[in-house]
Amino acid sequence: MSWNFLKSQKEKNAQPEPLKPIRVVIMGHDENAPVDFKKVLAESFRSMPFLSVVFEDDFALEDLLNPDHKNFFDFFDSGIKALKKHNADVLLRFRSSGAQIRFNFLTPDMYLKKEPPFFSSLFGLYLPVSYFQTENLPEQISHLIGCTFVALSLKKDMRRLETLKALIKVLSKNKMPQGIEKRFMPHILSFLAFNYLAMCANTFQKKDMLLISNLITSAQKSKDGAYDAVLEGTLLTLSSQMYILAADAKNADSYTFLERAAQNLKKALKYFNKYIFPYDYGRLSLVLSKSYFSFFKFSENRQSLRDAVFYMREAENIFTFATFPYLWADIEGDLGNYLMHLSAYAHNKEIAELAVQNYKNRQKVFSKETAPLLWAETEKSIADVYYYLGKDLENQAYFEKASDHYLDALDIFEDLKETKYVEMLENALEKTQEKILRLNQK
Repeated sequence: MSWNFLKSQKEKNAQPEPLKPIRVVIMGHDENAPVDFKKVLAESFRSMPFLSVVFEDDFALEDLLNPDHKNFFDFFDSGIKALKKHNADVLLRFRSSGAQIRFNFLTPDMYLKKEPPFFSSLFGLYLPVSYFQTENLPEQISHLIGCTFVALSLKKDMRRLETLKALIKVLSKNKMPQGIEKRFMPHILSFLAFNYLAMCANTFQKKDMLLISNLITSAQKSKDGAYDAVLEGTLLTLSSQMYILAADAKNADSYTFLERAAQNLKKALKYFNKYIFPYDYGRLSLVLSKSYFSFFKFSENRQSLRDAVFYMREAENIFTFATFPYLWADIEGDLGNYLMHLSAYAHNKEIAELAVQNYKNRQKVFSKETAPLLWAETEKSIADVYYYLGKDLENQAYFEKASDHYLDALDIFEDLKETKYVEMLENALEKTQEKILRLNQK
């Protein structure tokens, strides 16, 4: 395959900083293996100039390769340690067992991405060991793994999208290697579906949905009957992400797509339970919460809003301030927004105060000194809560609190020369002062 398009694309879209290769660290060890897996992998990826591959030889890390017999946190933390050690974009772990070998992928932001697609770090690509008895992997397999590297690192640099498209074009023309056992197909097809989701995430169309749906359906049909919770949960997760992207495309069926996404996400949570798969449970809870909030905006259904709060709380319990401070801050901001809406519908002062507390939690991470714009935006949201409380209860004290927070936010927006926000805050302050004057006149 020719990769000249990379050079032409780079020249066409002249960027101040050149597109760097995706740095991949590979680790795995099996003393009883009849073949040298690392050597075959190195040869297979040598023809891909968009990759820079290194190998981890620290056996202390490799002792944690088997997630079936290790605590999830040990498995995850050892992967993050390897990524940091090599300053890598993607980690590929392998472990052989009998006649098969399993690959697991991990990125530094595996559970931090806000947009689809994503999959569990415990979801593996299974392949026959016989593929490693030649100098190179079958081209279709090496391209599938290379494609996954690109898809996982796409958000870091969207210029890699052209590489992803080129790889998928090759994969779409080539059939899987002849004679591959049926038991390997569900995982292969799932990774294909993930890569297609990554490619079309920003330009999702009906034809993309049909193709991805067919891949997921084929994966389900090719299961050999053995129970695999991670596979079941992954297929539901991929399907839900497909529906979310379809809903985001804003067509007449968006409500139906959101409904299907929520149904699949709730089913997926049964497979990715919080005790064995804590980060996956938290990630899916977060996405489910956002889906319910989108439902609420469509229908103004209060139960959808309550469900949005419930599942965001579930995510908050997993992604804590101590472990994921920036994700936690985003969760606190979303909770503040959801609770503000809920308090308005319920006319409930206590819920509104909870919203204020969530917004203040967000400011613990995005402080006035470190992130002044985000701090000021959150300060405006706090002021909005107090304004609506004052309006609902006809309470001057709340209007005065709103005025104080609007003024604090306005000072920052003026310093940052955010003219749009300055005008908005000046209008809000004027309205607030009018409310105070009217209450004083009563």
